[in-house]
Amino acid sequence: MSKYTRLTVYTDGASRRNPGPAAAGIHIVDGMTSQTVVDLGLALGEATNNVAEYQALLHAVRWLLAQQELLAEDIQIDFRLDSNLVVSQLLGLNKINHPELRQLAEEVRSCLRQLPGTYTFKHIPREENRDADRLANNALDNGSA
Repeated sequence: MSKYTRLTVYTDGASRRNPGPAAAGIHIVDGMTSQTVVDLGLALGEATNNVAEYQALLHAVRWLLAQQELLAEDIQIDFRLDSNLVVSQLLGLNKINHPELRQLAEEVRSCLRQLPGTYTFKHIPREENRDADRLANNALDNGSA
C-alpha cells in the first residue's frame, strides 16, 4: 500500500450547556484523492466548548501518530478547524491564559513534533466543517458523550 503524502484533517468539538456533555468529531481526507480516510466521533464527558475543540484536535493528532506507518516522510498535513481561538492560539497569535487550554495546547504541540513531514493550521467557516461537526453532534445525540 502506498503511503499518504497529503492529508486534510477537519476537527470539531461540541459541548452542550458549556460546560456540559461534550464530544469530538474528526474527519480526515486524503488530499490527493479526496477520499475519506477516517471518520471518528468521540465522547469526551463534561467539558467546555473550547476544551472540546482542543480535545478533538488532540485526538486527531494521536490517531495520526498511531498510524505513522501510513504516512510518507514528507507528508503535508493540513488541519482545518472552525475554532478561531484554537487556531490563533496554536499559531502564537493569541496568548493562552486558561491553564487547561495551555496544557492541551502543549500536548498537541508535543504530539505534532513526533509526526513526519509538515503541517498547517487554518481557521475555516463552520459550513466547511460540516462532516466533523456532524460526527461530534452524533456522538452527543447518541448518548455516548
